[in-house]
Amino acid sequence: MSTEKDHYLAEMRFRAVAQSSHDAIIIADQSGTILFWNKGAKDIFGYESEETVGQPLILLMPERYRQAHQDGLARYSTKGETRILGETVELSGLRKTGAEFPLELTLSAWKEDDRLFFSGIIRDISQRKKDEESLRQSEEKYRAIFNQAVEGIYQATPAGRFLHANTALSHLLGYDSPRALMETVKDI
Repeated sequence: MSTEKDHYLAEMRFRAVAQSSHDAIIIADQSGTILFWNKGAKDIFGYESEETVGQPLILLMPERYRQAHQDGLARYSTKGETRILGETVELSGLRKTGAEFPLELTLSAWKEDDRLFFSGIIRDISQRKKDEESLRQSEEKYRAIFNQAVEGIYQATPAGRFLHANTALSHLLGYDSPRALMETVKDI
């Protein structure tokens, strides 16, 4: 059986790890009340621990998620059913400023003394979403240049197998479309 000192040391180890995380680590009870708030949560959401511990989790959620959150808590508490437990899902969070931001949430649950607790690890993915959008726009721009160029352009593997060809190249070589060219000519 564990001693009081063992519990204390385990708590200190947990706090040291949790406070060093750049991700938000939040623990809540079955009613959705915040019990633990790390430095990562402060950095991501903008609230000090004193402003959130004892408050409902819905403080951190856009209005459109609040009812689903309450329904999920009730469903898990009564039936043990969950849709996102153990999964990493993309949602939106709400900063102290009121600004929404994209996040990834990984949720786990455990029981202790007939009480249910949830821990969430939350990562702000705002920069990743911006980077993905920049990449999408860059690819779209490249694709437009590639497809609309009057010069014949193609992409090939190092072995010379066609990957892509534009309309201008297919017409220069006497084919109706890039698809017809690539179906007929397998390599350069």
